[in-house]
Amino acid sequence: MKKTYQSMLDKLANDPIMQKEIALGQRIGFYNICEEIGSGNFSKVNLGIHSLTNEKVAMKIMDKSVMNEKTKNLLANEIKTMEQLHHPNIIRLFECVEATTQIYLVMEYAGHGELYSYIHHRGKLSENDCKLIFAQIISAISYMHSKNIIHRDIKAENVLLSRPDLIKLADFGFACEVNPGDMLTTFCGSPAYAAPELFKNSKYYGRSVDIWAIGVLLYFMLVGNTPFRGETFNNLKQCILRGTYALPNYLSISAQRVISQMLVIDPMKRTTIDNIKNCNFLKECKFTKPYIQFSMIMDENELLEAKNPLMVKVRNKLQFYGINDTIIRENMTKGINNSVIGIYRIVVHQVQKDFNYKQQQNQIRYDRVMIRRGKSLPVLNMESKTCSIL
Repeated sequence: MKKTYQSMLDKLANDPIMQKEIALGQRIGFYNICEEIGSGNFSKVNLGIHSLTNEKVAMKIMDKSVMNEKTKNLLANEIKTMEQLHHPNIIRLFECVEATTQIYLVMEYAGHGELYSYIHHRGKLSENDCKLIFAQIISAISYMHSKNIIHRDIKAENVLLSRPDLIKLADFGFACEVNPGDMLTTFCGSPAYAAPELFKNSKYYGRSVDIWAIGVLLYFMLVGNTPFRGETFNNLKQCILRGTYALPNYLSISAQRVISQMLVIDPMKRTTIDNIKNCNFLKECKFTKPYIQFSMIMDENELLEAKNPLMVKVRNKLQFYGINDTIIRENMTKGINNSVIGIYRIVVHQVQKDFNYKQQQNQIRYDRVMIRRGKSLPVLNMESKTCSIL
């Protein structure tokens, strides 16, 4: 029997198996809750499956009883930020489901885990492999900065692998929207990735803080550990404030140069995201383009009078699932806490992912060919004011 939106509602209300799953905490709404795949201080993350679309999702589950004002604000900020981001290298938000004791944030699933774990178990990346991943990270951050959004928690643990050659930037609890030239005051993120100005109890420029963290991340990808380390927090802090680190001599000149341009103590002299995109290290790479932006709430004119070929596919898939024009009109303004909006967002994601897959594969093949053709550069073998060569 074909599954439809209405048949799923009927099963949720009457099917004894689904009723048992709900009672055992194995289901919430349209989502079957599977094994735990991660955990944090105030939440855990489970794999989920949307029963109508069969889409695998990541479900961030938060216990209301342990949420204070700070964690509530972080959640609200994460939702607000993700609502604005539509990019192939950024995790998508589908739905927020609120139950009596828990809140479920339903997001795109990246099935190959964290970049940190990948490198921790496999070792540092080759420069060729690193370039493919790093170009996608830069594309995601460049897109965020173009929308005046600062991430403020860039680290290897927040870069997820959808495939070994496709990354997704995640975790936007500390992200903020700030106009160019405006300054911030809150210390955010992991100390190992923190820029020197964050330790000085003064205002800072958000973009510059992200650039520093990207520099630490690139170093970690190429070397296998972070450039600034200390046995205590204070030791780490002093190491970062001094800005001293070692660059292995097996790194190419282009890799060493872009790292040293990002890890500059003075934020006013630190390189910019545009300069990174144009650096020699990434000269063979193309950068991922943002998705064609569709409304994340169902827009009547956009959907019911669909002229864009992708939106036509979205509407056809919704109709296949039994979501007709009447259901669309009834739910189009209900926001992220609505199951129909959740289905719509998943369908948009599936259509855009299918459309982008061929383009991504062509881009990755192009990048690999161009990187292999690139000349082998000599290594830099000299002392620097901010770094020493191992």
